[in-house]
Amino acid sequence: MSSDSVWTLWLVRTQIALLAVMLVALVGHKFSVLPFKQAFSAFGLGLVVVMLIALVGMLAAGYSVIFSKMTWLKPSLIAALLGFIPLVVILVFVGPSNLSVPAIHDISTDLDNPPEFVAVKRIRDSSHNSLEISEKVIELQRKAYPHIQPLESAMTPTEAFNAAMEAAAEMGWELVEANEQAMRIEAYAETKMFGFKDDIVIRISPAGNGSRIDVRSASRVGQSDLGANARRISAFMESLKQTKN
Repeated sequence: MSSDSVWTLWLVRTQIALLAVMLVALVGHKFSVLPFKQAFSAFGLGLVVVMLIALVGMLAAGYSVIFSKMTWLKPSLIAALLGFIPLVVILVFVGPSNLSVPAIHDISTDLDNPPEFVAVKRIRDSSHNSLEISEKVIELQRKAYPHIQPLESAMTPTEAFNAAMEAAAEMGWELVEANEQAMRIEAYAETKMFGFKDDIVIRISPAGNGSRIDVRSASRVGQSDLGANARRISAFMESLKQTKN
């Protein structure tokens, strides 16, 4: 490789190093080795720089074709392609439509009287998001997720409680507390990509001859959940509908 193409080779090396840093940030947070702020900052900064280098690679590739600097072409294209890897991963795990959801992280089927976390509070700390839902968040949820509603069931409260326990187990949630007397189930779920922990509370209440099931899902960290909590509630409700009488 000629000496004038060394700088494009360094584009590739830098991309690989940055991707490694981003991977370490992901894995480190998922396995509780790195705190959220450090891991997310490393991942976010890495993503920005990787995309910028990808742009430089695209420009260098174009220049190499126009001005016959063909020794630049291969490493420039590789650097550009490497820059799209994290973007593709994010799109696969999150979904393109969820990148434009409002920056909220606490979703409830009952916005007038949200199910209350009790046991979960004991495993959260001061660095985690507040569990107070503001009026602004309520308005944003109403506009973004009008389909997030309570489930009215012909099941008795006890039957609904048992069905909710089964559905939560099928979804892989980690149980924190199941209080049949209070008709409340608390659990948490871990996201696949970054290992974020989101807390869930299920409230069962009598409704006529049947029952009403309300669910609330709240992220411990981060301003936006990228739609994860709403998707989780929807999937849970769909699972319950299969056993609804």
